[in-house]
Amino acid sequence: MRLTLFCAMAGLLAACTGPARTPAPDAAPKTASEARSAQPQNRPAEKPEAAQPAETPRAAQPDDKPADVKRGKLEDPDEPEQKRALEIIERVTGLKFKKAIPVYVYTPEDLAAEMKEWGGDFVPENILGFYKPSTKAFYLVPKAAGNKRSFGLRVHEATHALQDQHFDLILLHQSVKTTDQDHALTAVIEGHAVQVMIDGLSDLSPHVARIADVTVPTDKHNPAAWHTVFYYAMGAKFVQALKARGGYADVHKAFGSLPASSEQILHPEKYTTEPDWPDRIELDIEAVKAAAPKGFELKGEDTLGEWTTRMLFTAEPATFDAAEALARGWGGDAEVTLATSGRDAKVVKLWVTSWDSEEEAAEFHTALAKLPDVRASARDKRLVTLVRSSETLDASIAEAMMQAGSKARITLDPAK
Repeated sequence: MRLTLFCAMAGLLAACTGPARTPAPDAAPKTASEARSAQPQNRPAEKPEAAQPAETPRAAQPDDKPADVKRGKLEDPDEPEQKRALEIIERVTGLKFKKAIPVYVYTPEDLAAEMKEWGGDFVPENILGFYKPSTKAFYLVPKAAGNKRSFGLRVHEATHALQDQHFDLILLHQSVKTTDQDHALTAVIEGHAVQVMIDGLSDLSPHVARIADVTVPTDKHNPAAWHTVFYYAMGAKFVQALKARGGYADVHKAFGSLPASSEQILHPEKYTTEPDWPDRIELDIEAVKAAAPKGFELKGEDTLGEWTTRMLFTAEPATFDAAEALARGWGGDAEVTLATSGRDAKVVKLWVTSWDSEEEAAEFHTALAKLPDVRASARDKRLVTLVRSSETLDASIAEAMMQAGSKARITLDPAK
């Protein structure tokens, strides 16, 4: 598995996709044990190096090609457009690049060959360039990007290189443990790169300033398009809130004290002025295993977060219009996945959610009846427990799973 930051500029909004570790588009190369390693919230931020006159880093030379760079032509290290992009980034952020960034120029055929190695359903026409922390290099597909978009792409992806040099993107991605944390981290990374584009390029391209104002994708029924809006536009709004509080210095501190959830990206004040941390919900895993249908095994534990909760309702026409309101009161959640083995694996999920108020919990519980994969649900004050599966479940199995879920407890309630 690899971490790669991709960018495809579509209209006003940058669209990034990538070979993902589930569930995020920007995935780190790691083992399961590495993924459970450091906690970014507890890791002190690396002190940024202020931008000031200094010796220029040695530019990449043709013989510097990393061993795992198999294709592409190394761009002239004195390429004026690249040098101008780096100057803009340093001026805007106040950070200085620690080393040169090799730029490899790909043909569409080079890109198609690389994507074949990644696997997945990636469309070459949707990817204009990408940065890979594993090689510390930026890959540009100029024939796809075009001259006008190539410079904005350079600024965006070189900002990822700056992030990597100061904050270690691979380490950050290895540190997140849940879907929710992964969404939050990706929004910080992409939102920062978008905001640098806004601050550095708006005078040259006024439309760039409107990227952060996008709230709904053109294709409202495409989940990937919604994730693009979240990571780039809503991520940029979160970064703007940090910048308003303390400039880019505050933005950079967030890489050492990451938002704990997608909720804080969606509602920046819950990170900046009125900190609101998710409830910690503890499931009785042994009870869950005992209630599992025959042949099902525990496959994983997760926290989905407010954003994923909203997307569950966005995906259904019956709840599409109310999705944002239904998810807004999210307070925390814990999910376990049980599945059979083999190619045609069957999956059952037990999901326990907490809500900011009993009223919001009741609204969420009522709306669950409109989701086609919900097999059982119940509410106990602020807690709502449900069983989800694409399979038809025997009533006794669903009841046993619900009983196991009823043993869940909020072990940390930040409101108290």
